[in-house]
Amino acid sequence: MSHWVRIILEDAVSGQENLPEYVRSGLRHLVQIVETSDMWRFRTSELEALADDLATCGCLSELSRLLWRAATSCGFQHFSLFVVSQGRGPVLASRMLTSFNSKWIKCFENKAYQFIDPVISMARIRDGSFLFSDAISFAPTVQAFWQDAERHGVGRHGLCYAASRPDGARVAVNFYSSQSQEKAEENIRLNRHDLEVISQLAIECFCYTSHGPTSDENVLSERELKFLHTLAIADNPKSAFDQVAAFGGNSQIQSAICEKLDVKTIFQALAIASSKQWFDALPYSAEEVVTPVPKLVGGHLED
Repeated sequence: MSHWVRIILEDAVSGQENLPEYVRSGLRHLVQIVETSDMWRFRTSELEALADDLATCGCLSELSRLLWRAATSCGFQHFSLFVVSQGRGPVLASRMLTSFNSKWIKCFENKAYQFIDPVISMARIRDGSFLFSDAISFAPTVQAFWQDAERHGVGRHGLCYAASRPDGARVAVNFYSSQSQEKAEENIRLNRHDLEVISQLAIECFCYTSHGPTSDENVLSERELKFLHTLAIADNPKSAFDQVAAFGGNSQIQSAICEKLDVKTIFQALAIASSKQWFDALPYSAEEVVTPVPKLVGGHLED
């Protein structure tokens, strides 16, 4: 359904009382056709082209530019895409894409606003889109947060879209407006469904790109998986690398693993292998088998 088509037709019906009844009836019928059809059209050709670009985007900097275009073309002043929770899957290398200026980002970090921002709090528990006004709070700390945001050019009105991924990761996209609440919500009313689709595409792109497409099943050799498994079961992480000397070329195997999984540290690689249950594919070794039956030595039970 093209939401903006329905909105425009409904507005035409409700705002023109002097229209002939056959015109009003025809417009209402068009609304019903749109409501019951699978037709989808973006409000502008720019938004449609932008959605196509998002569907093929594979670069976080390009994704950021596309979200900036989406925000400004729909009348918003800022956007942010942020990780609400990491979930059970591979750790996402990036936490946020945003058009905020560096001063506000630093202020947000220093004052730990991620624990105060009511939109982030609601994004933790609510799927789909909601208005910032749905997350309203009159707590003094929240009001101080919004006042601080406005001083940095970040509006207190807007739209949030939050979604959970199959691996449990939760990501949200915010579009911020510096206009009055009435004007901001009227703008959202017209663009809401287009922005929901754009947010869905952006979240898919972000999750795919942030941890890279190379972490597919069987991407690591058995030797590399054994190396990581040895690290995983080590009692002391600091001394773990002393236990893997048997693999030889410690630095070489680490570099190979990190390159294959497109990560910076061997412990990020370990997190990926563990979360994807790759260790389940390893064959059992004698040292890993525990049995209550004593071994037979020369036909006799060994004590």
